[in-house]
Amino acid sequence: TKVQKKAYDKVYRLKNKGKKILNNRLYYQKNKERILIQNKKYRLDNLEKVRVSRRVYQKRNYEKLKVYWKKYWKVKNKTPQYLLKRNFSQKLRYAIKKDLKKSSIVNVLGCSIKDFKKHLEKLFKPEMSWDNWNIRGTGWQIDHKTPSSFFDLTDSNQYEKANHYTNLQPLWEWENTKKNGKRN
Repeated sequence: TKVQKKAYDKVYRLKNKGKKILNNRLYYQKNKERILIQNKKYRLDNLEKVRVSRRVYQKRNYEKLKVYWKKYWKVKNKTPQYLLKRNFSQKLRYAIKKDLKKSSIVNVLGCSIKDFKKHLEKLFKPEMSWDNWNIRGTGWQIDHKTPSSFFDLTDSNQYEKANHYTNLQPLWEWENTKKNGKRN
């Protein structure tokens, strides 16, 4: 009967847990591309269901996730690559808001802040303006055409190449999130 089969399968899985894990890993390695495509299709077809499921998981595992993210950011915040990227973003934001004429950021950009703003304005898409820049959820962001993760920012030549004004563009926040470290 179905009940007996279910009970037998449960006992079998418990007895052969290591074997099952190994078989699952081998199967995943052999079929990785197909599985990734399947999972992506499912997520796209069931957006709302996936969102709800994530929210439920986050609520149930709040403390566990809190510990995980705290540990993650503690390590991440110490990497030179991340620190250089964050510092550049902060300095650039400050220089634009204060319209600075002299700043270390000007040397890296390869142009003045005024010229940089003009460069971005030429690339604006409809509805983009300085009024909706950096507004979380609805605004646009300054994006690297070739992501900074493709460069070794600890090398000064690559740092300048990554953050040169010709590698920067305005992009809607949702587009930038969707791009997720890929080249344009």
